[in-house]
Amino acid sequence: MKKELFRLDIGVLLNKDDEEFECYNQVYTKEFGFYDEDQSIYLDYNDAIKEAKEYVKNGVDRTYAVISSDGIYDIGDLLEDIDDEDERQSILNETYATEISYNEGYIDYFIYKNGDEIKTVIDMRKELCKK
Repeated sequence: MKKELFRLDIGVLLNKDDEEFECYNQVYTKEFGFYDEDQSIYLDYNDAIKEAKEYVKNGVDRTYAVISSDGIYDIGDLLEDIDDEDERQSILNETYATEISYNEGYIDYFIYKNGDEIKTVIDMRKELCKK
């Protein structure tokens, strides 16, 4: 079975004056320092968006979520006989979390919390629908 996979990368954006900024601005874009706390793989883009929004809403100031995808993966029968959703999620994460590119061109969605406001930096699928 071939599916497009979506990696949800979550964490906290570092300020440019943070001593670790240079280490964490090497992924996605040099403008932000992405101190990542976790990554999860989703089979459905809308499920990833829902989780991203919830995580950022409940996070501290500068909490971020980035969703990225760089293509179709042949997951074969990897999940075929597994009914437990937590186990399915664990298998997806262990197998594919490091496979998806961290390059800026592969960002589908990027939001972060700025004070009480949620800022959408990139929403590529929304932009593509406008064209």
